[in-house]
This record gives sequence, structure tokens and C-alpha cells, in this order.
Amino acid sequence: MGGTMGDTGTADGSAWVDRCYRAVKMKDADAFLDQFTDDVWFRLGNAEPVVGREALTSWLPDFFASFAAVEHAYGGLWSDGAALIVDSDHIFTRLDGIRLTIPSVMICRMQGERANRAQLYLDLSPLSMAEVPEPLRRAAEAWAA
Repeated sequence: MGGTMGDTGTADGSAWVDRCYRAVKMKDADAFLDQFTDDVWFRLGNAEPVVGREALTSWLPDFFASFAAVEHAYGGLWSDGAALIVDSDHIFTRLDGIRLTIPSVMICRMQGERANRAQLYLDLSPLSMAEVPEPLRRAAEAWAA
């Protein structure tokens, strides 16, 4: 995978991804919500979808409370203007201080500069596991090096 996502300001969706990932890194609910339409449909992993800005606003505090910190590294970004696909790693610091890397893919349907549908394929279960699988720990150590 590559380095961290930078704000290129291009029309390929990278600026949107940068704003979205920066908001999650900073645990800035308002900045995150600004990336989505009012009628947003958002699903993380296999959880039930969160529908609407109000529901997403209510969901975010629990999500942000599930980790101490997060960084993002991207491997690829594909966009045709209406659809956006992002391949990335999420390098989490768990609440107990353990760092681990979880791969993800996010697929979004865009309406202008905002997403109205987002599916983030990301398994958050390692954030609460008593024993973290060694490959996830090694991947986080490799990114830190």
C-alpha cells in the first residue's frame, strides 16, 4: 500500500476522502457529517445501516469511543464522478494502547461534493479482542517504521 492520503484538490475524489479520513482521525463529528448528504445511508461492516444525518449524528460518538486513535494509508482510489471506491488501511490504536492495522474498502455514491450512500467494509472486531491476531499487529508495526 502507499502513503497517507493527501489533499490534492483534484476532481477524482481524493480531496473528499482526505476530508473524511481527517475528520475521523480528529474525531470531529461535524467535519465528518459535512461529507454526507442529509439523507445519507451509511453502513460499517455488517452492521445495520445508519440512515439520515440525525441517525449518523447519534451513531458517531460510540464509533469514536471505540478506539484511542486512527491513521489511514491508502492503496487505491477509483472514481467516475458518481461512484467512489477507496482501498485503504486503518491503523488503529486501541483503548489499551495496542496498535493494529485493519484493511478496508469503502464504496460511495456521490452527489456533487458529498456522499449520499457509503458502505465501509471494515472489520472492527479486533478493536475489542482480548488477543489481537499477530498479522494485524505486525502490519501496524510496519506502517510505523
